[in-house]
This record gives sequence, C-alpha cells and structure tokens, in this order.
Amino acid sequence: MAAYELKSGITAICPATINPARELGIEKAHGQITEGALSNLLILDQDLNIKDIIFKGQVLSL
Repeated sequence: MAAYELKSGITAICPATINPARELGIEKAHGQITEGALSNLLILDQDLNIKDIIFKGQVLSL
C-alpha cells in the first residue's frame, strides 16, 4: 500500500499515524507530528533498521 501511495505522491504517514489515533479517539494528543502532540517516532533506514527513536518529543540514545 505504501509503495502504491508513494508513486501517487502520498507517504505512508497517515495510515500509520493519524488514522489509528482517530480510531482510538486520541488524535488530539497522538498520531500527528505537530506542536503540543506527543511525538513517538521510529526513524528507519531503507532496510527497516532503526536509526533513531523519538519518544514524547525527545530523541533517545540507542
């Protein structure tokens, strides 16, 4: 799905972030990368190895 959407100029961000948060009713604090939201992110390389972890807006050391 992500590869198809990328060809159309859409990234995989929404299916993995805001959509699940909306389903859980927590989209005001989670599921988006914006000021005031709790940013929990995994930064992956092209082989899906974890490069960085951001938890509650803070970069964690690996």
